[in-house]
Amino acid sequence: MLAVDFNKSALETFKHNMPWSDIICGDITNESIRQEIIKRATKLKVNMIIGGPPCQGFSNKGKKLGLNDKRNFLFKEYLEIVGKLQPEIFIIENVKTMLTTANGYFLVKFKTQQNN
Repeated sequence: MLAVDFNKSALETFKHNMPWSDIICGDITNESIRQEIIKRATKLKVNMIIGGPPCQGFSNKGKKLGLNDKRNFLFKEYLEIVGKLQPEIFIIENVKTMLTTANGYFLVKFKTQQNN
């Protein structure tokens, strides 16, 4: 099992509860972090990926910055990793408004990248 997050405290809690797991603390927008994820996941023979890009930019409770919130684009790196690892299963979780933000822009981009 491999867990990835840029929040050190979250990973420490995860590791405490799942001591057998491997962890990577870093930002997936960083190419070297993505390469490390791919390297370790390959070594561990990861066959399922579950991810939840930040939802603040999509949430009804947030500022609804749409295309102006860089966090809204993190799904691209997630799908890049999925594409390189080709797991049997992948799950991406977010809020429902991800589908409609910016007139559906992110849904179209997600589908396009996922099909590539």
